[in-house]
Amino acid sequence: MMKQKREREPLNRQRIIDAGFAYADRFGWERLSMRTLARLLGVEAMSLYKHVKNKEDILDGLSDRILEKIQFPKESLKPKEQLRQLSISKRNLFQSHPWALNVLDSRTQFSLTRLNFLERQFSILRKTGLGPTETYRILLSLESYIYGFVIQESHWNFTQLPKGNASPLFPVEGIPNHELKERFPYFTGFFSDFLEKTKKRSIASILEEEFLWGLDKVLSQFRI
Repeated sequence: MMKQKREREPLNRQRIIDAGFAYADRFGWERLSMRTLARLLGVEAMSLYKHVKNKEDILDGLSDRILEKIQFPKESLKPKEQLRQLSISKRNLFQSHPWALNVLDSRTQFSLTRLNFLERQFSILRKTGLGPTETYRILLSLESYIYGFVIQESHWNFTQLPKGNASPLFPVEGIPNHELKERFPYFTGFFSDFLEKTKKRSIASILEEEFLWGLDKVLSQFRI
């Protein structure tokens, strides 16, 4: 008795975007191409064009998918707490998908998904009676803080931190530790303090604490 061939899952826009998302998680979004996605999906590249226009259309789809993954807080919460939880949700997503921030920034067109996302953000503050300009300024301040923090922590190379009884400071070629402390006392003091914290806590928990400290400082400036 001949075995029945397994039916291939029909190709559609959602499958293509899913494949693009998975590829970006593994390799980043810069090398994403129609041919690459076609190989991942086991189809010819021309088959994709029945469901997406081109690579830019796929990136638009990835942008929408990113925004859909950001969790909005309950509307019953106070506005400031809503903004706090929304900010945490954004950082968590950008940590899980480091490429996502760059894809969002690369999009110049407003999709319906993006407009719905922005409308929900604006509604948190507009419903308190704030005007459009003040609402925009508050949201821009929060976005600047979140994006800046995410970019900073993505650039920190914690794999190079000293282990065990290794040198207590970062290595600088040709400069011994005692000279580093003499020439750069303030920064080396901070770095030594940070290393002490890592002996008792995970780096992730330290960074989360730093993020929340800064976020609460930003939010405290707004009378909402």
